[in-house]
Amino acid sequence: MLKTAAWLALVVLLAGCDERERFTLPTDGPANDEEGPVTDIDIPGQDTILNPGEPFVVGGRSMDSSGVDTVYIAIDGGVVNFSPIPGEGADTVRFGLPIPTLGQSGEVITITVRGVDLFGNRGAPVFRQLTIQ
Repeated sequence: MLKTAAWLALVVLLAGCDERERFTLPTDGPANDEEGPVTDIDIPGQDTILNPGEPFVVGGRSMDSSGVDTVYIAIDGGVVNFSPIPGEGADTVRFGLPIPTLGQSGEVITITVRGVDLFGNRGAPVFRQLTIQ
């Protein structure tokens, strides 16, 4: 009887799956992919010439599956500056930057936007140049 049970156990063992599911524990949060957020400026889609006095908003988004911590904006030229935008760990942070053009005739404004994820990884900066006629 013992030999039969041993043979039966051996047959069951050999007939099992080649691969076993491994026991894994869930992670507490997203994994660090060591790459920063991807940032796009949608509006305008390219460097642009504006008329003085026209209201204008530069729009875009910063995205990272690890979560966006902060979106940084640097302005060279013009009369406006922006504080960093907190991402609060969202996968996507949208931004709209109102650019004053009144009294700015002849000014060239360069806007640089870059995101940083929750792990401190900095994404590549994106640029737009606005020329006010």
